[in-house]
Amino acid sequence: MKRILILFVLLSITLLSCRKNKDHDDTPQLKNPFINTWEFVWFEDNVQYMLKTTDLPDNKYGFQVLPDGTFIESKNATPCDTNSCFEYGIYQGTWLQTSDDIYHLSVPYWGGNMEYDIKVLSIAHDTLKYTIPYPPQ
Repeated sequence: MKRILILFVLLSITLLSCRKNKDHDDTPQLKNPFINTWEFVWFEDNVQYMLKTTDLPDNKYGFQVLPDGTFIESKNATPCDTNSCFEYGIYQGTWLQTSDDIYHLSVPYWGGNMEYDIKVLSIAHDTLKYTIPYPPQ
């Protein structure tokens, strides 16, 4: 009888440990289209146009948004003057989504650290359109 009781307890523990955890959400998470690599294309009426690309550009503005909150930016590496405005460097910072269409960015630059928000207007056909709201939202 003692063996049957022990066997029953072990079997019950095994079955209960295999039960699906109801706290876990099995619904697939939609990928945030902002998480990508973007290259500068055009600026008009305070709207920045970026094209999705596979790699950061070498001598052009662009940025990469990684799922872990890392923001990597290719931008001016020195203060602009006649000869050096086109020297680019890679700077690593962070991003945080603060609302449906607002992202807070914190990234170093040649003179210190910048923190600013961008407002995504649209992401369609591999094109990102955004503006930098002022005052910050």
